Amino acid sequence: MINLLDGSKENTVRRRFITSSVEKMDFMPRYGMNRQELFADSMKDFIAIHKKFPKFKPEPNDYHYMNAALTPGGSSLGNHMYIFLSTIASQGDDEQASWWFQKA
Repeated sequence: MINLLDGSKENTVRRRFITSSVEKMDFMPRYGMNRQELFADSMKDFIAIHKKFPKFKPEPNDYHYMNAALTPGGSSLGNHMYIFLSTIASQGDDEQASWWFQKA
């Protein structure tokens, strides 16, 4: 059933790989943080995750998986992941996408 919801067995494997990187993170302290503290903590986690997988190249669905994995902790990167990157992925050409994705 989960493969059907994810779209395929390959998507389920990819989603589980992405969400496994945040399984041991403790998001509860974030509920008492102000915006600046929340952003700093989110960036610390973002960098730590990406250091583990330096050659990982996200696909369009991966942004949804990443944000969904971080949402329970109140990720301050939601607008970045959902609005900015998904807009570039869906409306930008290959040159624009490669230029912006490197910076994101």
